[in-house]
Amino acid sequence: MPIDLNQFVLTDIIGEGGMATVYRGFDQRLQVWRAIKVLNPKFASSKKVKARFDTEAQTMALLEHPNIVPVHDMGVDASGEPYIVLKRVQGDPWIDLIADPDLLRDKHRPHDLVEWHLGVLLDVCQAVAFAHARGILHRDLKPENVMVGAYGEVLVMDWGLAVGL
Repeated sequence: MPIDLNQFVLTDIIGEGGMATVYRGFDQRLQVWRAIKVLNPKFASSKKVKARFDTEAQTMALLEHPNIVPVHDMGVDASGEPYIVLKRVQGDPWIDLIADPDLLRDKHRPHDLVEWHLGVLLDVCQAVAFAHARGILHRDLKPENVMVGAYGEVLVMDWGLAVGL
C-alpha cells in the first residue's frame, strides 16, 4: 500500500466506491480508530476529481450535526494524494437492516419495526433539513448511505456528490 499518512496506520478496507476507498486507520497520536477516505489512484492526475474530493471534506466539515458523520481532518499523503479523516462508525448500513428484520431485531430490539424505521427516517430528515438550511444538497441520499450505529445513532454518510445551492 503506497499510502503514507504519518500518524495513521491503515488496516482493512471498510468501504469502497467509484472515487475512493475508506480504510480503518489507527491514529497513533490520539490513540483512536478513525475512518480514512483515500482517493482512488486512478484519479491521481485529475485536478477536477481532487477538487471535488476537497470540496466533499469542506462541505462535511461545515455540517456539524449529530446525524452527519463528522470530519476530523483532511490532508495529503507523502505522494501528494488527498485523504479525509472521518469518525469511524461502528454499525450497519440502514439498507442491511431494512433487508434483514432478524438482524435488526438482534441488534436493536425494536418494539415495532415500522416505528423503528420511521425513527431512522426522521433522523435522516433532520440531517437533510440541516444541510438544506445551509444551502447544501446531498444528491446521493439512499439507505446505503445511512449508517445505524451500535447504540442506534443514525448518520448520513457519503457527501461526495453534494452541491452548494
